[in-house]
Amino acid sequence: RNDVIFPFKDAANRGILPAPRVLAAGAPLTRTGGHGHWWGLEADDDDEIRKFIRRQAKANADVIKVMVDGGIDLTNHQPGLLYFEPATLRLIVDEAERWGRRVAAHCLTTAGIRSATFAGVHSIEHAIFYDLEAGATRYDQALGDEIARKDIVVDPGHAFAYDVFTDPSAATIFPRNAAMFHDRLEDDARMLRQGIKQVPGTDGGWYATPFGYYHRIPELMVERTGMTPRQAWEACTRVAAEAV
Repeated sequence: RNDVIFPFKDAANRGILPAPRVLAAGAPLTRTGGHGHWWGLEADDDDEIRKFIRRQAKANADVIKVMVDGGIDLTNHQPGLLYFEPATLRLIVDEAERWGRRVAAHCLTTAGIRSATFAGVHSIEHAIFYDLEAGATRYDQALGDEIARKDIVVDPGHAFAYDVFTDPSAATIFPRNAAMFHDRLEDDARMLRQGIKQVPGTDGGWYATPFGYYHRIPELMVERTGMTPRQAWEACTRVAAEAV
């Protein structure tokens, strides 16, 4: 499932297709019925997890992507539900490293970020400090310090659903999500001040974030997170290259 990227990557890297060098994760790891299950691979025990990682290594994936907690989609699972506890994520990191792969953790809650940080993943995608019990975003300074200490790279997805949540009608139609969008950018600024490396990521390819929005990311890095133009340029080039 979702393996089409691998023959494309091979053709691009061999010069058969006119494309840049491709680094691919392919299907993400999730739990049965969890976030991304319709295009990911589901695993519910340690042996299934190890088999998933070995399968992805066999398919020539460059990185292992893990859905650490629940997102918002059209299924019946619970948004924000923690799928992988720290000990299980540590197993994922250990097995991935045995096969020479890094681990990218998709985290939409503070609990997910904490689990990923404890496990020592190599990057965190989104990194939304959403407190499920409080029902609101609450930045965790101590957790930010730990991310910086472990030199974990964060891809906030600055331009995620940009048009949807910055439209003037969003405050009425999606008040909670629109507020969280702006809160998240403020948290990105806090992470920057703590010395956490940030790289660009579009989360592109669906209705709320179509392709072609990459240019918004360095703009938001400068306008909303406090990077200098040079820092934004380096985040989109040198820092991103070092992260992979």
